Order: sequence, then structure tokens, then C-alpha cells
Amino acid sequence: MGKEPRRDNGKPTSSSNDGGGDDEGRVFVPSKPNKPKAHRRRPKWTPRKILTVVAVVSLILLVVTGIIAAIWYFGFYVQEVQDKATTDYRGSLDEKVARVYTGSVHVKDMEFSSDLEDMNSPAAQRLAATVSDEVKEAFTKSTVLASYYNTSQVVGFSEGSVKAYYLIRFTIPEKEEAVLSSVVSEEVVKGVLRQRLGLSRMQPGQGQIDVASLTVFPANPINVVPFNSPCSFQLHAVGSTERFFRSPNFENGEYPANSRCQWLLRADAGKVLQLTFVSFMVEDDCRFDAVTVYDFLSPAENRTLLRKCGVAPVAFSLLSSGNVMLVTFTSNDVQNEPGFNAKFLQIDKPVFGAVTLQAREKVTQNFTSPAYPTYYPPNTDTSWVIQTDANKQVRVTFTRFKMREPGIQESNCLKDYMEVNKKRYCSDQPTFVAISSGASLEVKFHSDESYSDRGFVAEYTAYQPDNPCPGMFTCNSGLCLVQSRQCDGWNDCGDLSDENNCECGADQFSCANGLCKPKMWMCDRVNDCGDFSDEKDCRCNATDFKCNNGKCVANTLKCNNKDDCGDSSDEASCPGSGTQQCTAFNYKCNDGKCPSKLNLECDGEKDCSDGGDEANCQCGNRPYKPTRIVGGMDAELGEWPWQVSLHLKRPNSVAEHSCGASLISNQWLVSAAHCFQGSNSRPENWVVKLGLHTQSRPSASTVTASLRRVVVHEKYNDNNYDHDIAVLELEQPITFSDVVRPICLPAATHVFPVGKECWITGWGAITQGGSGSNVLQKAEVKLINQTVCNGLLDGSITARMLCAGFLTGGIDACQGDSGGPLTCMENNGKWFLTGVVSWGEGCAQRNKPGVYSRVTVFRSWLKEKTGI
Repeated sequence: MGKEPRRDNGKPTSSSNDGGGDDEGRVFVPSKPNKPKAHRRRPKWTPRKILTVVAVVSLILLVVTGIIAAIWYFGFYVQEVQDKATTDYRGSLDEKVARVYTGSVHVKDMEFSSDLEDMNSPAAQRLAATVSDEVKEAFTKSTVLASYYNTSQVVGFSEGSVKAYYLIRFTIPEKEEAVLSSVVSEEVVKGVLRQRLGLSRMQPGQGQIDVASLTVFPANPINVVPFNSPCSFQLHAVGSTERFFRSPNFENGEYPANSRCQWLLRADAGKVLQLTFVSFMVEDDCRFDAVTVYDFLSPAENRTLLRKCGVAPVAFSLLSSGNVMLVTFTSNDVQNEPGFNAKFLQIDKPVFGAVTLQAREKVTQNFTSPAYPTYYPPNTDTSWVIQTDANKQVRVTFTRFKMREPGIQESNCLKDYMEVNKKRYCSDQPTFVAISSGASLEVKFHSDESYSDRGFVAEYTAYQPDNPCPGMFTCNSGLCLVQSRQCDGWNDCGDLSDENNCECGADQFSCANGLCKPKMWMCDRVNDCGDFSDEKDCRCNATDFKCNNGKCVANTLKCNNKDDCGDSSDEASCPGSGTQQCTAFNYKCNDGKCPSKLNLECDGEKDCSDGGDEANCQCGNRPYKPTRIVGGMDAELGEWPWQVSLHLKRPNSVAEHSCGASLISNQWLVSAAHCFQGSNSRPENWVVKLGLHTQSRPSASTVTASLRRVVVHEKYNDNNYDHDIAVLELEQPITFSDVVRPICLPAATHVFPVGKECWITGWGAITQGGSGSNVLQKAEVKLINQTVCNGLLDGSITARMLCAGFLTGGIDACQGDSGGPLTCMENNGKWFLTGVVSWGEGCAQRNKPGVYSRVTVFRSWLKEKTGI
């Protein structure tokens, strides 16, 4: 704080007197000539006079005392009482919790008019006051709820003669909340309202309340926004025109802190609303920021269609069951994102009745849940009856299935569900099959009044009972597989029926339980056989150290400042007082010290004295967190924001995807050296695409850039692909976005253990010799024991390579994916560039591992070339 000016101490300031003053208060008067003194008679003090003087003095003292007391009372005591009262009042508020209910009731014998849409109109205010008075009367006179009742109001009207939507607020002591839950409950509130409204006698011309139509639902207080709030909007669809609305400040890229907004959407009578979120970027924790959509005109929890946060990479739509919908948006004061941009229009109410389908042999057809891929509408029941010839049966394969509802378990499908063969399905499901017992099969669909999801996609066909999968393997579940998937070590059927009673091949390990597993899974610290037999003989001798890549080296070679393992794990975590001798395999702090901690970079803890290990960690984050669809290999937009597509310009042709790369900063990429040989080493021959998802259809968020230079590793060997790494500098720095972000580079000592599950991505060929994929692909792999991999690939693996193989089958990293990323996520949610796609034997061979350039080995080289 700055110095404050000196202040007067409150005493009067004295001034000097002529002649100097001795005693304070004495006055010196100029001397005068002596005069004769007049003789005065001393007055007599009678008892009466004495009493009078005493009385006057006493009165004066009493007045002064009163004044002082008054000053103290009004200046100090009253303020103290007020402060205490304020504190007690605030404390009492803090100790009480709000319980809010909402619902609707119909007003009979009234016609809905457009005036009632505007809650500020005289007509709406009159009717709202009338209904509110009835509701208030119910609770102020209730012997049970009067002491907890706080306020009530009507918040809107809609068609249905006239349908009034209300809110009721109660406050109850926090300490008694558990006890009073059964008192201030939905059932009790509804009972009190029914009793009062049943006695209601509204004025002539104001209609009558229909008690039978009364609904009561719990409401989340945070989503209650007054209709007269500056962030409350009433929007009515116009014809077939789309209308747009957005979260506050969307165009400037960040919504305000502590936002509370609502949009009351309406369609004409008899129509329904189709709401589409064109862009959606909200903080990814719904406890703090969220958008909620209601199939109602007030925030009724039981009429919630969707509660969403995070990032949606593609547009998604919802349907209302009637002609109204409410959208609310709330945020806190931390991590404000761009928000959302939405549009809505009115459409005719779709009819979803029973459908009859005809299945044919060797022909695959499909059907979907209502309105797919739009979220299915609430309050919908429909069915499909699939028929075929009398001597055949029907098979339905559900390839995508999402009917999730908060709080509902997969084993207890009481709300939204699909039913087939008398079994209900809900939640998220992997691919599964339903088979008819005769010539027809019925599939039923049901949704209740709350929470929607995308639904399902199903394929159906007819088959001969004695040959259900012509030319294919038939799983016990009814799923059909190509013959090559049988006995390949992969549980493709899901019930192991394709892996039982198999004879193991030369590239397979024979488990003790009779199963066959790929040899590349041996000694990877994962119990692939189920009986640990694939991990049984993987121990090193007592005198040896086991490297993370599975290799055994003598204990005497550990911590000798040499990479004897080939993955530097023998030089990691060497003993010392928190630090170790610095080598090419250590993380080196700016002060020259090397902490002995493993994987310390960007782990959220400052291990270097200056925090340098956490200084450049704005990397490896995905704003979009996908909900995995089992069996789907298409990536979503923004799911892998560091993925880069490199397009090679060809004479007299359009530039096409040729290699992949990874974004490591706003100006540098990492790729494979073999992509840039000969004329391909010229930067002007390449076009860079960032934030790309679909090759044939770049989005508005796709960034196109040029290369300034290409730096290929000096020791690259095009015979065995050793040192297969390159860095590319962009012509201009790019700006990060939700779909363009860098991946973290691991330190030289970062350990990615054998068996760790990681991901590969790219647009390469899906089948060997096939064309590249149009949509970005992803596949889950796990890291393979280096020694095992070297044996499988005839000794071709060097210390600068690592191997990874598939976990769930599908595709491998194929032609066109060269240079793309192999990425692994650490416990703190950060993603690291583990490998660069280099080479492999063939493509899509699930029992042949893919080979990648090991990024940790090249860490110092990357630092030298890029400064990162």
C-alpha cells in the first residue's frame, strides 16, 4: 500500500499566545489604573436557593447523560443490532435450501390467443395473476406446507384450451432436509394443489381450472430464469423458415461468466419443433456449464430431453412431442467457451405407426429408430414386423445402438427401450443379432416423456435355417463372420465360438486352455489367454534386469549411462537424492539437474526447481471427448486434433492425400522420412491440411497451409527404414482451435510399457491394395514386446523402432498412413506422440504387428531441429 496522508488526531489545534502562556486556559488581561473598590455585600445562601441550584445542576447532568446515551445507542448499539440481524438473516438464508416444483394445468372454457404468448401483455398478466392467486392460496392455507412456502408464479401459457405453466418455490432448513423430503415432496405438493384447485371458482369469462390435468414435477433451481430477465427470449417459428438463436457473446468466442439464459420456443398449433445445434462448444463438466432442452415450457426434470456439455463435432437435432420447447443455458465463472449456435423450425408432427417389412435371402436391407439420426422424439411407440417366406427365418443385426438415459441400468430398461424376442435393450450396445424362430420377427420401440438419444440402425435379411450364413462362419449368437476370422486368435463373435476347438498356426501361441493367441501378444504383461499362460515364461534370471521392452540385461548394466535395453528403461529411475547423472536418456532441467522420476514432463507436478518440466504443456488435450461406438472405426471431427493430412501435388492432377503427420507446435509437424525422398523433399510440392475429417469435404474449421522446409533425419536408411523420421516447418504459424491442437512430445526417458493401449489414426487404405479412406480412421492397438516382435519380423527391428498390434481387429496402419501418429494417453489425460507410422508386412493383417519410429529415441534430435 502507498503511504496515506497524515490525519488530524481529533484534538483542537493550539496557537501561540503573546507573552507565552503558562497554564492552559489562563487568560492575561492588560493592566488598568487602580480605582477605588466598591463595597459589595456578600449574598446569603438560604436553604431554598441551595435546593434550586442542586436541582438545576442535576437537570443539566441528566440532560448531558441522556445525550451521551442517545449517541451511544443510535451510533453504536443500533448499528450493532442491525449488523447482527443482517448476519443472522444471511446465516438463516445460508442454512436453508430451495426446493422448486413446476408443472402445468389446463384452464377450460378459454380459447388460446397470441396475446397469451407474451407474458408482459395485459391478457397474460391478468390470467397469470388469477392462476397464481389460486396456487398461492393453496399453500398459504396449507397446515403442512405453509411454513415452507416461499413464492409461486405462472411462467407461460400454451394451447390445450389454455395450458398454464407454473413454478412453486419452497425453502426448508438444510439440517432438516432429509427429514422434510417426504413432507415437501412431489406427491404432497400435488395433493395440496388438487384439493385447493378443486374448490376454485374463477370469475366469469376466465375459464375453469381442470384439476384432472394437473401435473407436478421437480425442477432444478439453477435452470429457473425469470421471464422478465434480460436473457429470457420468446421465439415463435414462422412458416417453414429456420430461425436462429445463440448463447450470449457467441460471435466473440466466449460466453459471459455466470450466465443464466432461456429460450421459450413455440410452433403453431398442431406442429412440432425440430431443434438443431449447428455448433456446440461448452465446458465439459455439466455441473458447471450446461445446455438443457425440455419438452415443456418450464424446466421440469421429468420432461428433460437433453442435458449436454462438452464439444459436439457435428450438428445434432431433437424433436418435441408438442408445439413448445424450452432451452436453458447456465455457466459458472470458470472456463468460458464459445457456447452454441442453434436453429429451429416447425414441421408436421411425424407419424410412427407399425411397419411391415419383407426380408429376402442374400439381400441386406435396413431400418432405423424414429427420426434417426435425429434424436428420437419423446412419447413414441412403434414397431416393425419383418416377414419372409414360410420356409425361411429372419436375422436382424443391430449395428449401432444408443438408447441411454441417466440413472437407468442396462439390465433394467424401464423407460426407453427396444424389444425383440421378449427381451428389452437400452443403454449403449455393441453389435448384436436377433433371430426369429419362424418366418417373422417383431421389433418394438418405446420412448417415454424424458431424455432422448440417437436410437439404432438395424440390418435385416432372410436365410435358410440349415445354412444361416452361406459361405461364412456362424457364431452361436447368429452373427456371420468371414471364414478368415475363425481361429485367428480374436474373439470376433463375442462369445468365443469362433475360437473354440482350433488348431494353432505357426504365428500363434497355444494357450494352456486350448485357445490360440497371436504370438505378438506374448510377454506383454497382459493376460490374453485368460489363464496367464502367455505370460508364464517371460521372467528374467535373478541376476538380470527386465527392460520395459521385454529384453533381459545383466543387473550390472543398469544405471551405467548406456542404453543397454534399447528403450532406455535401464537408465530410468536410477538411485540418488531425487536426481541422477544426466545422459541422453534423461529429462534435463534448465538448472542442469536430471530428476530420477519417470514420465515427469507435463504430469501436473513441478519436478524441476523452475517448473520447466511443466512450462510448455498446452498440448495433448482433446476438447472433444467421444462416446465410443463399439465396432465403429470412423473417427469424429475434432477427436484427434493433432492429426495432419499431407497432400502431394502431382503434375496435371489435383493434390491428394499421400502421408500423415502430427502437429507438435503452431509451426512444426513430425512425419516419416520415407515420405520425403527425391522430388518429394521439396516443400513447395506439399499442401498441409489441419483439422480435416473428411477428405472430400473440408469443413469451415479446416486449415490449409504450406511448408517452408522439410528436414529428414540424416541417418535415414531406405533399405530397413531405420531413423524413419522427419520434421516439417510451416510457412506461417497457425492458430489453434478445438479441432487443431498439438500433441505432446515425450521426454527421452518417458516409458511406454509393453501392453499399453494406444491409438493409430489416418486416411490410409482400409484393405491391402485398396484405395484410401475418405473419412479419418482410428484403431486401438497395444504396444508389443520388442523381442517377440523382432522374432516375428525376422530380426528387422532396431532400437529406434517399436511395435504395436491390434486389440479388437479391424484395420492396420496401411499405405497412406505413413508418417501419421501412434498416440498414447497418460493418467493425467495428456496424449503423447509415442510413434510415427513407418512400415509393416502387408496391411490389415491382424496377427502382423505394425512398426513405428520410436519418438523417445529421437527426442534430442527433435529438440535440435525444432527447438521444442
